Amino acid sequence: MNPLRDALHRAADLIADAIEVDKAPEWIDQNSSPLGKSRHLSLVRRGVLQGHKDGRRVLVRRTDIEAYLTKRQVIKVNEKAEFEREVAKILAAVGPVRRSA
Repeated sequence: MNPLRDALHRAADLIADAIEVDKAPEWIDQNSSPLGKSRHLSLVRRGVLQGHKDGRRVLVRRTDIEAYLTKRQVIKVNEKAEFEREVAKILAAVGPVRRSA
């Protein structure tokens, strides 16, 4: 074979290997689910996520899990910090407090 052709084949193989390694699996079972085993199985049982049984594994599409997590994303608020910010705003609006002697 031609040396250039050999180099191109090696490069194509390296690129294909890199793509296959970086590609996440399309289906996720309950043991590797980011939801945790119990929640994964519970959501499939209740019909929230569509799952397919493969032996003892319950598989769900990765895109379905990602969509579920995106819809239920929770923003945590530090209530103490929020309260302190509100107090600081009020004190700034009132101005400095003068004490009489």
